Amino acid sequence: MNRLVTFGCSHTYGHCLSSRDLSWPNKLAELLNLECVNLGEEGASNKKIWYNIINFDFNLDDLIVIQWTYPERWCVLDKKHSEPIGPWIDSDESNAYYKYLFNRYDSNLDINLRMSHINLLLKDFKVYNILSQIDLHDHLDFNYSHILNIDFDNIREENEKGTDGVHAGPYAHKLFAELIAKEIKNDPR
Repeated sequence: MNRLVTFGCSHTYGHCLSSRDLSWPNKLAELLNLECVNLGEEGASNKKIWYNIINFDFNLDDLIVIQWTYPERWCVLDKKHSEPIGPWIDSDESNAYYKYLFNRYDSNLDINLRMSHINLLLKDFKVYNILSQIDLHDHLDFNYSHILNIDFDNIREENEKGTDGVHAGPYAHKLFAELIAKEIKNDPR
């Protein structure tokens, strides 16, 4: 393997760190002695993460780690643009989505579908999935993706925060990377 390729939201991107070099993807790449390709995107929904994955040109020896985000997030896509819809966004579109369309069960089904699709699409690759909310494990009834049992939200909550006081700080990113590296090194695949 030559590259670690990561996908996710702002937690993967390294939002509110003094340097993206402190993000868990960069720390994990250092631990595994790989080049880091961090494709985390601030505000990304699981739909956008899925879209970024299916449009990426992988190398056969890439190691792929996907940090799926919170199911409350959504987006509207066209070929050149992604309009994020999230509970933190005060717009007519976001407000209407949460008032008329969103429900937790549907969102959990959607993440199952997207993870399962990526699992099939990347079946010849070494792929690890992480859920930002560990309680989603209880809702993955038909998902056979390789999901690491690491609770990012717990690590983020128990350690110092980034510059916004919400996102994970450098130590939490380092700890998260160490836990992922341990799981990867112990994986018999």
